[in-house]
Amino acid sequence: MHETKNVSFDPRYLLTLIAISSAGSFSKAAKKLNITEGAVSHQVKAMEKALKIQIFERQVNGVKFTTNGKALLRQSFKLQRLLEETYKIFGLSYSIPTLTIKIVAGEISALTFLPKLVQSFSRSNRVEFIVQTLSAISCLRALMHGEADIAFVGSVSFEEFKNERRHYFVRKLFERRLVAVVPPEHPLANRTTVSLKELAEYDFITRSYGSAVRNRVEELFKKEHIDVKKLSIRFFFQNSSSILSAVTSGLGVSIVADIQAARLAEKGLIKTIDLEHNKASIPIYIVTHKDNPNPVVRRFMDYVTKYKDMMNN
Repeated sequence: MHETKNVSFDPRYLLTLIAISSAGSFSKAAKKLNITEGAVSHQVKAMEKALKIQIFERQVNGVKFTTNGKALLRQSFKLQRLLEETYKIFGLSYSIPTLTIKIVAGEISALTFLPKLVQSFSRSNRVEFIVQTLSAISCLRALMHGEADIAFVGSVSFEEFKNERRHYFVRKLFERRLVAVVPPEHPLANRTTVSLKELAEYDFITRSYGSAVRNRVEELFKKEHIDVKKLSIRFFFQNSSSILSAVTSGLGVSIVADIQAARLAEKGLIKTIDLEHNKASIPIYIVTHKDNPNPVVRRFMDYVTKYKDMMNN
């Protein structure tokens, strides 16, 4: 009869998982913890052997937690919180690794309210933010591939995300008004309002596939029974900044969010015109995976929802 041996690991290894989650790789976690990458790897292997689970899937750009790994990471956060509370009871300071929240965002969010929002949240929370500006579809793909914690996007209606939406929290924060933009000397420049049918008569500049603004603009055209395929589209651009530059050069007309056009309009480089459509706006959503184990992500989600009114200024 063989004796059953208990295999254990140092519970402090759980805190290493938090560092890996924050840093995104073993090597970066090792630098945060001031230990070798080999030590990090040893701790992970010890936990996997003791618990008989796989914690990570290795990827080209780092590591990804498995389902079991996420469950263990949640316990790690609980341990961290318990240690922090214990130290506080005895008037001691518990030094914990700074957590990281990886955000992907559309241009409207990234260039307007997001910088102030993360700065405000960081004042009372030990957290670092990594923010990357991408198209809406690229933001959602980053979430689905585990490459980001939170996305700020203007559309969640892409087919590939619809199939996965049940796994995500999607909260609508507010809406931004859409406006037509034309060169200063354009025939429409003196108008205060313009219909989509009138705008469709001119050379049009739009965003590339995957843009939330493009999605929304095409929806508006379809509601007015305008065939998007028949528009005289001159250029496709990756971002609205490029579209605005093209409009200032007299290459055509377009539709963008009001806040994106405001600066150039104030300088007289373009003219903005209100659209004769009662729903000419684009929503801004915040999205995160329901299974994200990082408690600071949920805290940030709640913070954003609480202060969403101040963001729409």
